[in-house]
Amino acid sequence: MTDTVYIPPLPQTFTLAGGSLPPGLTLSATGVFSGTPTTGGTFAFTVDGGDANGFTGTQNYTLTINSPSDTTPPVITPSVNGTLGNNGWYMSNVSVSWSVVDNESTVTMQMGCDPQTVSTDSAGITFTCQATSAGGTASQIVTIKRDAAAPALSPMVSPNPVLLNGTATASPRASDATSGLASASCGTVITSNVGSFTVACTATDNAGNVANASANYVVIYQFLGFFQPVDNLLTFNSVKAGQGIPVRFSLGGNYGLNILAAGSPNSQPIACSSGEPVDDVEQVVTVSNSGLQYDAPTDTYTYSWKTQKAWAGQCRQFNLTLTDGSSHLANFQFK
Repeated sequence: MTDTVYIPPLPQTFTLAGGSLPPGLTLSATGVFSGTPTTGGTFAFTVDGGDANGFTGTQNYTLTINSPSDTTPPVITPSVNGTLGNNGWYMSNVSVSWSVVDNESTVTMQMGCDPQTVSTDSAGITFTCQATSAGGTASQIVTIKRDAAAPALSPMVSPNPVLLNGTATASPRASDATSGLASASCGTVITSNVGSFTVACTATDNAGNVANASANYVVIYQFLGFFQPVDNLLTFNSVKAGQGIPVRFSLGGNYGLNILAAGSPNSQPIACSSGEPVDDVEQVVTVSNSGLQYDAPTDTYTYSWKTQKAWAGQCRQFNLTLTDGSSHLANFQFK
């Protein structure tokens, strides 16, 4: 009787010798296919095998993978580029483009997916991209709000002129045609000195655009008119040429003697009107030179005006200009 000896199989090795496997499928060295194909179609490939004894073999294969059914529509992704301000508003030109992808089947239709540019202000321009594949139809909507213009700002101060140490308010008078105003304000109107001044104002719209402007205003003395013996316009004050005339007025307080503008007061010839009333100057003063004084008990300034004898037979207009820029006139008829 002859004994039979069992010899186990020697180790075997397999390799892909040609062609290509379906994407997603791999061949191990032990000859095992694994993985999940991701692409349908027919694939031809060759596998070589060999063992430790040196024996080899080759086998050709053809593998058909059925395409998986597409159950999802294309994926549409918008891309929006521009300077984004506040509250979803853009403050510059805006470009809109689209990415349309379907990894399972071919996109067969696209509508409204071309690149677009928004270059004018608008409260809302809507773009729609629609795409279709074997998995169905999808759409995406993008709405662009664009406001690249600063608010309109036309500030003013009221009242203007305003009295010294009085109260006035600066109004921005702002508006915005597209996104609307978010805020608008002005600084404080300062009235502690006479002269011309400005106050700053600003406005911001809902997109974030900012406008700045200044309002001009004038602070003046509280001039209450000329007091007797001088009559105010339109009366002509009749007086003998060469005499001194006390021109009295009040500013509502003592502001010192530096209240007169350079070269003020002065006078210039005017026509004598026959139709205007004429009143005599009841009080004259003796002065060697013109000058200004202030009397605290009566809160009255007096400018002693030395007239010229050469003005006899003339009519002249007296002009008192203050440092606040205001001019105050009185008419005289010289005898």
